[in-house]
Amino acid sequence: MDKIKFLSRSLLIVNILLITALVAQIIIFVISGLIDPGVVEDKMFGIFHHLIQAIQVFLLLIGLWNVQQGLQRMVRSGLYNIDTQKKSRKGGTLLILFGMVSIILNLIRISETNLSDLVGHLVQNVFTGLVGIGLLVFSEFVKNGIVLKEDVDLTI
Repeated sequence: MDKIKFLSRSLLIVNILLITALVAQIIIFVISGLIDPGVVEDKMFGIFHHLIQAIQVFLLLIGLWNVQQGLQRMVRSGLYNIDTQKKSRKGGTLLILFGMVSIILNLIRISETNLSDLVGHLVQNVFTGLVGIGLLVFSEFVKNGIVLKEDVDLTI
């Protein structure tokens, strides 16, 4: 359980950093639009560039928040509980969505990025999607464990 507690605390720190990044992104979006609208004219999405990035960070934040909440429930109530299963499934789905949206946006913005950065971003996004798939698999394990635990509890 110590490793799960460590992971939960680490995700809490990551979530706090993501909230800070999200607030900074929104401030940059507002300030850049007010001070100099020409700052993002060379970007593919123009003035919406920072807004799209903020939405991406928000998706990642909500996904990781659900994973962190699932880990906290696991520490409090044990591995096989419905809250852990639901939070893991929701977090995994959001991480897959984040990965797919990021891949699509990177491919759309291919003209703005050099090849090495594009490959690096695509690898990171694919990895995030794979982590999401892993969370969905974990969620199914927990779901099956809940059924087995209920059967054992009924037998006793």
